[in-house]
Parts: sequence; structure tokens; C-alpha cells
Amino acid sequence: MRTIDVGKITNSDMLIGSGRGRSDFPRFVEAAFVALEPETILWDWSNVRVATASYFAAAFVPVMRMLSAAELEKYFVLFGLNENCKDELEFVLETEGLAVFFAENMRDGRILSARPIGKLDSVHAQTLDRVIRRSGISAKRLYADSAGGKKAKVGKTAWINRLVALHKLRLITRKRVGKEYIYAVPYLEV
Repeated sequence: MRTIDVGKITNSDMLIGSGRGRSDFPRFVEAAFVALEPETILWDWSNVRVATASYFAAAFVPVMRMLSAAELEKYFVLFGLNENCKDELEFVLETEGLAVFFAENMRDGRILSARPIGKLDSVHAQTLDRVIRRSGISAKRLYADSAGGKKAKVGKTAWINRLVALHKLRLITRKRVGKEYIYAVPYLEV
């Protein structure tokens, strides 16, 4: 897992407005895509006092969109956002239909707990919760667990669709093992 200090790459603790966001956008791209191999990036916002919704919309959200559009195996986890900055980011993520993990508890560079912020409907939130509880799970296993010896309310194809949607948002990783994909939470894989 690689850490990027946002205050350092932007040379500021006041990130205000879309104009500033557009000018900083290349810095975020360069920092995130210095290498193309799969990785989880920990974005450290602790040195930023103010970041506005318009800044996030112009500088950070386009980088998040690049991940799914290019199908890059990069995963973002944010930490160190103060409450005001986090509220501003959540507003933009909900408007844009995106979500990202926010690390709530860290020790020695390890994420002990994280939760998604942004837009995630209840079906996808429940599926993500199951992946968090059993990181390294397949659609087949989710289907079997949900059936519990009876006819399942959620079919295997529905589990696959839910997992694919979460992967497209880059909230979960996937690795092909034999004929199926195994899904995990990126910060738990490290």
C-alpha cells in the first residue's frame, strides 16, 4: 500500500474552488499513476485544513472516474480528512454516484477499520458488508451462504452483478482463481 500526502503534492493546506482543482488535477493523476501495476493508494488529507466540494469535483473525482473507465486495478482509501472536508467530499461523491473507503482507525500505517463514504444503495452496501466480513469470497460462496439449505432469495447471477458493480467502483478487488473470481476489500489484502 502506497501513501500519498495530498498537502505535499498540492503544496497547500487550503484547497478551494474548481479553478484550483483543475490546476491541481494533473498532480493527482501523476501521483496516482506513477506506476500502472495494481495497488491500493492511501490518500493522506491530514495536512489539508480546507477542501471544498468544487475542488474535489475538479481535482479528485475525475481521478476516481479514470479508474473505472480505464479498468485500472488501483484502489483508493482516504484518511485524515477533517469533518468539514469529509462533508464536502461526501456531497460530491453522492452527486456523482461514487463511493470510496474512508479509514477511521489506523495504527502503524495499517488500516484497522474503514467505511465507505459517498453513494452506495442498500443492496450494494449489504454486499460490501459481506465482503468486508469475509474478505476473499466468491459469488458462489455468497449464494451458498444466502441459501442456507433453502431456495435462495438472491440468485448467483445477482451476486455476480452486485460484486461486479462494487468492483467497478473500485471498492473491492477481484482475482481469478480457477473458473471464478474471488473478491476482497483492498485494504485487507495487504
